[in-house]
Amino acid sequence: MSGQTIDGSLFVHLELEAPVTGAAMRVGLLGLGRIGMFHATTLSTLVDDLVVSDADLTRAEEVAGRLGARVGDPFDADAVVIATPTSTHAEALLRACDRGVPAFCEKPAAPTVAETQRVREAVRRGGVAVHIGFQRRFDAGYVAAREAPRAALVKAVASARTTVVHVETVPGGGSGAQAWWDVPIAEVSGLAGTRAAREHYGEAKRDQRPYL
Repeated sequence: MSGQTIDGSLFVHLELEAPVTGAAMRVGLLGLGRIGMFHATTLSTLVDDLVVSDADLTRAEEVAGRLGARVGDPFDADAVVIATPTSTHAEALLRACDRGVPAFCEKPAAPTVAETQRVREAVRRGGVAVHIGFQRRFDAGYVAAREAPRAALVKAVASARTTVVHVETVPGGGSGAQAWWDVPIAEVSGLAGTRAAREHYGEAKRDQRPYL
């Protein structure tokens, strides 16, 4: 098992070598909002035992019944997917590290630099595999924007503009102001390596603003 920081400060990636035993896989899912339901639907077709949990027990029971999952402790599993509001990510990741459960967490790891550093240190100490979901890095349009300067098609990217349409799919669950914190994180991550992205990260680090 080896630990490696991807960019020197933000993430920890662990490469694990484990034999394939054919044993049933149990995956926990914490949070059944808009993105949580996406993960629930996907995981229900991939794993043997899906354990779901949500602050709304009635919703958790309804989803479990519909997808053939069960309600329970999502950390009592072989791995856990964290899809709760941003303000709860750090606490959930720390719990996963404490219990030695590999985790996939929706971005960001935490709403502040200090909390993110706590998570990073917990991952390093515990040797737990943790992955933060920055999906924009794999979107075709963002990949093209990142590669253009490298291919000398443009000299530099000084700024980028995107339009995001958010549709509330969970009754009473909406995103509200939280989207204004979360969406730009994905945009900057997706264009990581451009001058605009480097300046954003540099200014945030210098001023100790939330930037993850």
